[in-house]
Amino acid sequence: MMRHILCFGNPLHGDDGFGPAVYQRLSQLPLAADVRLFDAGTPGLAALALFRDCAEVVVVDAL
Repeated sequence: MMRHILCFGNPLHGDDGFGPAVYQRLSQLPLAADVRLFDAGTPGLAALALFRDCAEVVVVDAL
């Protein structure tokens, strides 16, 4: 089963750019074959589809 890393945020709005910054860094590193990395942006409920078909989800977001 896959594991997903979802990086939420908007780099044009100050600290809301934390998720995209983490995505940028992680996208430069080798990840395990069962890990998928997503730049989830700011889609709201549309992001629910990113939670499908995976055993674990790590959510990266500024709070």
